[in-house]
Amino acid sequence: MTTAGPEDSGDLAALLRKASEDALALIERLKTQDTQLERRALVRAVFSFVEGMTFALKQEALNRNAVFSPAEIALLREQSYEINDKGKAIVRPALIELRRNIRFAFDCFARGWHTSNRLDLSEDGWRCLQEALFVRHRLMHPKGLSDFHVSDSELDATTKGFFWFHCQFAITLAGALGSWYRAVKAADAADHGRNGEK
Repeated sequence: MTTAGPEDSGDLAALLRKASEDALALIERLKTQDTQLERRALVRAVFSFVEGMTFALKQEALNRNAVFSPAEIALLREQSYEINDKGKAIVRPALIELRRNIRFAFDCFARGWHTSNRLDLSEDGWRCLQEALFVRHRLMHPKGLSDFHVSDSELDATTKGFFWFHCQFAITLAGALGSWYRAVKAADAADHGRNGEK
């Protein structure tokens, strides 16, 4: 088991702060400048953050000494495969539905870091994030003028979903650091035991 720890999680923590800056700034701005433009920008910023952090979790999972199936490795790399017209195998980007991708990323990260931390899908934040995702899809594929309107309840769901995801990510990082710390302590104890036997 690798003992790499604080550097990896430190990078993720720094990424978490940077990636969430736009969403946090927009949430603050909406307190005094509540316009539809700002509301739409918040929805987009939240999912830029969510998708970026989901991808980061998957990359960190790949960097661990964990056993993943070939299918899991391909999905962690966000790859799919097919055969082209010349009969050659080629790699394509995998199209993974975001809700499934989030659950998969958190699960693989926890397995990679040997932690018991799992997403708490019973919380209202998960429902809110899914509601906000529907709003994001509507904004990205509008069919009429009304599709550009973000209601008060949708804004509330987007904000709650963002904070839920942010919190779940932080809890997951804390679990990884705890796992790393326990591994280092166990390795230290084993070293002391071996040195004491000499």
